[in-house]
Formats: sequence, structure tokens, C-alpha cells
Amino acid sequence: MNTYKKDPVVLLLDPRGISKYNSFTVTNRLDEYAKQLTLQSSDNSLSLVVLSSSKSHKFKNKILKYVKIYYISKPTFNFLLFAIRSFNLIKSSDLEIKLIVVADPWESYWCAFFLAKLSRTSIPIQIQVHGDFADPRWRSLSFQNRIRNSLAKLSLLRADSIRAVSKPQAKNLIKNFGLKPRNIQIIPVPVLTELKFRRSRLNRPRTIGFVGRIHKDRGIWEFVKLIKILNESSHNFSIVIAGTGPDQDLFLKKLKLVSPTIKIEYLGQIPNNKMSSVWTKIGVLVSMAPAESYGLAMREALLHGIPVWATNSSGVNDLNKGCKPGELKIVDLKKENLYINKDFERLLKVKISSAFAKNFTKENNTYAAKLASSWINIINKSK
Repeated sequence: MNTYKKDPVVLLLDPRGISKYNSFTVTNRLDEYAKQLTLQSSDNSLSLVVLSSSKSHKFKNKILKYVKIYYISKPTFNFLLFAIRSFNLIKSSDLEIKLIVVADPWESYWCAFFLAKLSRTSIPIQIQVHGDFADPRWRSLSFQNRIRNSLAKLSLLRADSIRAVSKPQAKNLIKNFGLKPRNIQIIPVPVLTELKFRRSRLNRPRTIGFVGRIHKDRGIWEFVKLIKILNESSHNFSIVIAGTGPDQDLFLKKLKLVSPTIKIEYLGQIPNNKMSSVWTKIGVLVSMAPAESYGLAMREALLHGIPVWATNSSGVNDLNKGCKPGELKIVDLKKENLYINKDFERLLKVKISSAFAKNFTKENNTYAAKLASSWINIINKSK
């Protein structure tokens, strides 16, 4: 690995290979973070290096314009092994690690913890919190979630900095995990595709869209229930699904069992630069996640003039504050079937205003720079 000796870097550890999920989108976002980090650091000295994992037997490193991504293993939950591999690579390259950033408080954090121990030096650690696992509703979804909730609290209390993606998420972290507000920075995930508001069409297709990770924590079984209810009162709709996940096969099977007449278009994982064609297929975006921290897909739908139908959560309520009445509607499966169908019909006729896009675009353009700034501040405080 060719690097300059004592090259000061922010190191992002990714033992589970999250950077390979929707790779184009994630790597380009990392490159924007790295760009802002270089621009804001003194003498443009700081750079971003990512140590990740890949299922491929032949690990192909990625050297983008600003970020360097090295695949050093297959995706693993063995945080100690990944920490040792990371240490050996860093030792051989003489990188000077100024800050370690991790994307979760579980395997990734403990990789960082043991890497710092192996390095025998005090290196600050920032945990990026994307899911709302401090929300009691997330904890109640499964026994596994209850365990991971407890483990998350253990690591979050040890971290030097926490990056949350929304105010409601930060409030849950403070209230339910006892974190100190001064250790939390609220910086949403930026949308890096061209942010141009698509004028809302009144002749949108009669389709329900599902966009994102296909996982039980994302309310996929509630999504199936909603489809069953709509099928009982209206047969004139179809479904578009964009995403992958561990439960996708069973999810698609259950949807097909609802009715053989419902057209289901499964597109798989679509990179952000090709999502424009997907949004044209969707009439209403549905999100049934019971614990939503931010809702990137919902925001992108509104930017494309598509209304959102979502389960009530702190993240959804926060998003709703920036919407005009009717642009985002709460799904209530306890309603009578007829009223649920009427909600769907009303959403299909909603015209999204450009106000949301104007406000979101203004804020979105600052997120990458704010994150880079938070990294530099953590490094300066640790000196």
C-alpha cells in the first residue's frame, strides 16, 4: 500500500462491508466526506482511509479522487480478527491515525477499541448512529434487538463522539442511553445526486413503492398487511420494490401470496445515480419502519414529487414538520379497510409543492462539510 510516511488520516472501519451495499452511492458519499476533510484541514493535510471487507475472493481496492478504500477481509463479525488485520496494515504503511470513525456501536466499535489498544496510543473514536435503536419500539421488535440495544449502550458511553442523523434520534440517545448532549453532533446523511425538484404529476401511476433494505426491522411484514388490506378493497394497483436484504425472498413470496393478480416489479438494489427512472414508476412511497431515525428514501421521494405514506415514528414526525398538509400521511392499519383505501386514493392525487425541496437542498449541501468539521474538532480536542 503506497502512502506517505506519517500521513495523518481519519480511519473509517467497516468490518461488515457496509460500503459494498449500494456501493456506488456509499463510495461517492465517502469521497465527498474525504474532499471536505482535505479542504478544511490545515495545509490540506488530512485524508480519509477506509478499511472494509468484501465477499469477493479477489479484494479490489478503490482509490477515488479523495478517499482510499482497502478491502482487507471478507465481511466478518470477528472484530478482534479485523482489528488485528487493520493494525498490521497500518503498521506496515506508517499511517498516523488521528481519529477512528465507525458506522455502528457493535462489531465496528469494538474493532476500533481493540485497534487503539494494539496501537498503544490514545486515538479518539466517533460512532455514527444511523438506526434509531435507542427508540424503545426498536428494542421491542425482537430478542436480538434487546441484546444489541444493551451492547450499544455499553459502547456509546465509551465513545468520544456520537454522530446522530436527526434531532429525535439524538433525544432518544440522551434520554434512554444517558449520553451527554455535548458528545452528540446532529448531522444528517447527505443526498449526493443532483437535487432538482421534479414537478409533481397528477397522473402518477397507481403503484406503491418500497425503497430500501428488506429487513424485518424495516416493517416489511406490516407492508404485507397493508397490501392485503388494499387488495380487499381495490385491485387496481401494482407494487415496485427497489432494494435488497436478508429477508427479501420471504418478503417477495408473501407479497405474491396476497393475490396472483397484483403486479410486483422487483428491481433489486439500484444505485442513486440510476434511481430517477425508479421514481417515475412510483405513485406513493410506503415506509412501514416502526423506528425511523431520519428517512432518506422518504426525502428523496418528496424531492421527486412523490407523496409518502409512513408508520408513525419520531423520524417521520420530524420530517412531517417540513411538509405541506397531505404530502406525508401516517399509515394506520387499525382503520377500517375502506378508510385505508381512501387514504391511498387521496395520496395519489396529492401535488407536492417545491417548498420542501428548496429547504432540504439548502440544508443538504452543508452536511458533508459539517461532518468533516466535526472530525477536525474531535482531533483538535484530543491533542
